[in-house]
Amino acid sequence: MTNVRPVAFRRLPDESVLPVVAGRTETKRQILLYSLLLVPISLVAYVLGSREPYTARLQALLGAAVIFLAWQVRRSDDKERRFARRLFVFSILYLAHLFGVLLMNAAIRSAPLTRS
Repeated sequence: MTNVRPVAFRRLPDESVLPVVAGRTETKRQILLYSLLLVPISLVAYVLGSREPYTARLQALLGAAVIFLAWQVRRSDDKERRFARRLFVFSILYLAHLFGVLLMNAAIRSAPLTRS
């Protein structure tokens, strides 16, 4: 849901977009709230022991960027759409990275050990 909401700000004012039915102020609040929830949830795999520490650090850094961009959207003017566009593009890359790392870790853990 985090990456869908900024799209609402890219629409024309007269177009109806589902996430904006509660108003722009509420939508901005929800963008920030969901971003604040997304980052700790993305680190749960590390806490449970299925990720390497360097991966968790990178994920935390990317998560901080998501929160920063969400904060910029929250503080932006209703007519300013640049920050929403940045958050939208970055959140797609963030989620692709998150799922890519999960797949990589699963592949590494299931690979047979070889002895030389």
